[in-house]
Amino acid sequence: MFSGIVQAAGSIEQVDALEADVRLTFDSGGLGLNDSTVGDSHAVNRARLTVTTITGGPLSVDVSTASLAGPAGRGDA
Repeated sequence: MFSGIVQAAGSIEQVDALEADVRLTFDSGGLGLNDSTVGDSHAVNRARLTVTTITGGPLSVDVSTASLAGPAGRGDA
C-alpha cells in the first residue's frame, strides 16, 4: 500500500525507446534501494511504476506510450 510520504526526489537519467513502450532509468535521489527488486512498484508523480531493472543505483521502469500521453491519450479526459 502506498503511504503517500515522499522519501526522495530523483531524476530521469536515461530514456530508451522500446517497441511499443519507453524505458525510463531513474537516479533514486539518495533513496536507499537495497531492498527493492524487479517487480516492485514505486510511486512516481502519482503513477505506480514497476521496476524492470535495478543495478544497485539507478532503477529502470517500462512505461507504455498511452501512459505517457496522459489522460487525453487514454480517452478518459
